[in-house]
Amino acid sequence: MRTSLEIREAVRSLDPNVLAEVHALQDNLENYRWPSRMVTILSSTLGDLAPLLTSIGVYSVVASVNVAGSFGVTPPTVD
Repeated sequence: MRTSLEIREAVRSLDPNVLAEVHALQDNLENYRWPSRMVTILSSTLGDLAPLLTSIGVYSVVASVNVAGSFGVTPPTVD
């Protein structure tokens, strides 16, 4: 981090009252990437849950039709 020290010294030589914060570019990029990373994780998690929820819904419909059939309920007919 020798360069950051040189930058701070150069700024202090111009104006000793100015605070110079020097960070690596990688650190700044990580701060900007964080929101998109969280959206990606959330989207992939919901995408992984979608087939599970779909299969539960299909199973419940098929089960309700089978339960209704076991009680002798016939589906309505269209004339």
